[in-house]
Amino acid sequence: MAKAVRLFLAYSVLGLAIRLTGAGNPSSISYQIHSNNDLGAWKSLLQKGARQFKVDPHYVADPLICAAARPDLVTRGVDLTYGCLVLGHDVQMSGTTPYNTTDDLLSFLASDEIAVYGDLTIATCFKSGHPCSNTPLGDSWNTLVDNFFATSIDTTATITWVLDGDAKPRDCNTDRWQPWNSTWINSEDEGALWSNDPNKGWNRFTVLNNEEDLANWTWLASPTVNYGKFSAEGMDQAYQMWEPDSQETFHQYADLFIDGIDHEAGFHFAINIDIAMFETYLANKTGDGWNTLIQPTAQFDGQLGSSLDFPRLVSLGSNEQEPTTTEFVLLTQATSTDGSPLAYYTILTSRGRASSIDAASTPRALPNATALLDLSTG
Repeated sequence: MAKAVRLFLAYSVLGLAIRLTGAGNPSSISYQIHSNNDLGAWKSLLQKGARQFKVDPHYVADPLICAAARPDLVTRGVDLTYGCLVLGHDVQMSGTTPYNTTDDLLSFLASDEIAVYGDLTIATCFKSGHPCSNTPLGDSWNTLVDNFFATSIDTTATITWVLDGDAKPRDCNTDRWQPWNSTWINSEDEGALWSNDPNKGWNRFTVLNNEEDLANWTWLASPTVNYGKFSAEGMDQAYQMWEPDSQETFHQYADLFIDGIDHEAGFHFAINIDIAMFETYLANKTGDGWNTLIQPTAQFDGQLGSSLDFPRLVSLGSNEQEPTTTEFVLLTQATSTDGSPLAYYTILTSRGRASSIDAASTPRALPNATALLDLSTG
């Protein structure tokens, strides 16, 4: 096939209705923002609709390293006696580094501008901790996690915390940090797939959170397993799978859920890609849009070149029927598997606070499809 253009049109703009079948509810497929530890990015993620996040509080034991990395913590009087918990998946600290900390996270969540977004769920995947080690490092780490847990947040938003990583409720921490519940993965505490034994802390494993492994998820979705205890009545957390990347992979797991037994809480992908890309990838599956390949016109063929300035975002202004909704055309460029370029043409909508992006440029009328695909013009 020659060069192709992928066309995505949001049905909220065009009124398209997509008929989806299957026992799993496609509209309950959503996402978690996975390991985005830069709090500076959270405002835009919230404006795009993110409400589920995962952070990685990484234990740094040496107070001098913490002070050198973030001198402002010393100035603000933050107690670094026990070290610090910086937000980072793979932390390498040398000199001054801009890592956020759990103190920054708590302050951020207490701000008025965050409260307007309502309910948030934040998984805390603690790393480099020393749980139940009965050592000075273990005592210091416990103190930091205890202090984080005990700090109240003055906000009208409802924040649900989920334990992960080194802070999972097991061994000496079975009953610690209540009432926060925990994620579960099948490579650990295998019996907790079926059991809620409180003596082992398994009653607190409430979020099925397995990695991308199609054979494993196919087994979990089989009628005889049906996700173990996580599908039982009262288990109100979405199944969650982490770090897919390609559209084909997203579709495989979406189909597995949609064709399986319904779970009201839904299915979440823990993603590292942009939210708009996630929504585009899954448009046909969730019913949030229509995504298909169309053949280029003769005029279009051969006009894609390296001189193109991508991406382009064209604001169409407010929707006449819904003044609070702003519409956009997004043009992006990619490369197909055979090395030929692809252009992506997307119509998007944004609602509420996200509509402030409209002020970034003067709204322009949507050109007709032929003109839009003639990418040789500015």
